[in-house]
Amino acid sequence: MRGKGNKERLLPISIELRKILWVYLSKHRFKVPSDYLFPTRDGVKLEYHNTLRDIKELCSKLGIEGVRLSPHGFRHFFSVTFMRRGGDIYRLSRLLGHTSVKTTEIYLQSMGVEMVQQLHQQLSPLSSNHTMR
Repeated sequence: MRGKGNKERLLPISIELRKILWVYLSKHRFKVPSDYLFPTRDGVKLEYHNTLRDIKELCSKLGIEGVRLSPHGFRHFFSVTFMRRGGDIYRLSRLLGHTSVKTTEIYLQSMGVEMVQQLHQQLSPLSSNHTMR
């Protein structure tokens, strides 16, 4: 996959997503051959504005509202969820394809002090749920 700045990026996906994609691809045979996983009807690359339009339309049908209903919003949601589940900023930075951890820190500003304290309590070797060996 090519990201911002036309940099090539590895895109890890879960086994659950692989299963979903397998089912999707087995049901959707495209009339026009394409190198893209989700091509347009003509087999060319989807444009950002079309993807954004489709996401907003789908969310509206599902009754989902919010200001971050965009591919970037989903990326931000993944980042915050990754950290809340005990991930570390260095791995997250690599997953996001950032060249600097400073860039990744911008994603985490919305987490707030309470979440940082909770993560510290959960992961600190001095917490009561960890034992010294």
